[in-house]
Order: sequence, then structure tokens, then C-alpha cells
Amino acid sequence: MPQPTRERLLLKDGHGGFAERQLRIVIEAAEWLDPGRVRDYLTIRQLVARRDPAERMPLELQFMRYYGLEMPQAGEDFRRRLFDTLYTLTGPVTPATYRSLLDGLARIAHSQDPGGPLPVSLVSLIVSLCDEGAPIYDRHVSHFFGLFVPARGDRDYRIALYLDHLERINHTYMGWATNPAFCRTTAQLCERIPGLATCHPVRVCHMLIEAAVRRWVQGT
Repeated sequence: MPQPTRERLLLKDGHGGFAERQLRIVIEAAEWLDPGRVRDYLTIRQLVARRDPAERMPLELQFMRYYGLEMPQAGEDFRRRLFDTLYTLTGPVTPATYRSLLDGLARIAHSQDPGGPLPVSLVSLIVSLCDEGAPIYDRHVSHFFGLFVPARGDRDYRIALYLDHLERINHTYMGWATNPAFCRTTAQLCERIPGLATCHPVRVCHMLIEAAVRRWVQGT
């Protein structure tokens, strides 16, 4: 019996069928993108760009509110180390960047439990503000693509899996960014929402995925 190749599994509903369906969903989500969300993101981006220590508290509060985050269990050391990154991260983002942040933050959050959960979403959010071309891995992206990182297990394996997810996500976004239908849609969107044109295509893709998944969750 012939074994199912990766190509057969991916294309079983027609050549590029599922990938095309994902793209259609993202294009449709353009009409649901809230201009207020874009404005809030641009405000956060400006605060990060200035890197003014006097604005650190407003930045932290806006960041957590925008992404719907709560970190009471993490402790002050964890929070301080996380947001220090916004002021200290320089140079190109590499896999080593993620490994270092994940390892350092996990040791603070789970000092007595090396196999505990990794702050994969938080790290991607922070890195994306330092490098807008870096993809975000959060609950919306996980929901949309069906990707996840196990809460427990070998730390090195889970970090490698996470990095593989980021690479896949980025590859998908770059494909969308060269698709004529997607480009037409985002051009129209930029006319409707001032400031969106200044965002990296990777960030626009995430905003559209977030809009689509929020709509699914709300059931509207």
C-alpha cells in the first residue's frame, strides 16, 4: 500500500486547497479589523521606540491591556526581566535570542521545576516589539494554525518545536504578502486605517488572524 507523503497529506483536498482556505479567511478578516486596535498598537510601538525609562510603567500597562495579559503568579522578578528586554534587546533576532529569553524567564518562573511551562507567547510578543518582522505566537495564532507547544517535557525539545512553529508561521506570512489578492486587500485596508501602512507585513498578518479568531470565539 502506498505510504501517504507529506505532499499528499497537505494537498488531499486539492492542490493548495487548505492553504488557500486559510488565505481566504485572512482576507475576509480585513473587514473586521478594528481601527482602534491598530491605533493602540501604534501607540505601544512608539513607546518602545523611544525607550524612555520614565514611560516604562505606562508601556507595561498598555502592553498587558492590549494583549489581555495577567502575570500575578509570575512575580516581580519575572515581570522585570521580561520588560527589561524592551530596553536592552539589540541586533538581529536569531534563534539564539529566543533560546536565551525562554531559558532565562523559565528559570525565574519555575526555578524548582525545569520541566515546567515555557513563556513562549510572552517572549514572542516582546521580541515582536523589538523587531516588527518577528512573528507572534499567541493563542490566536495557535488557534488558527493548530500549533501548540507542550506545557511539560524536555525543555530543549520544546524550544526547538517552538522555533519551528515560528519559522512555519513566518514562511506562511511571506507567501501571503506576495499574493495579489492579499496585497489588494491590505492596500484597501491601509486606506481605511491610517498608520497601518507603516506596519511590517508580518504584523498586519497577525492582526488579521487575531481579528478572524476573535470573531470565531465571539460566534458572530
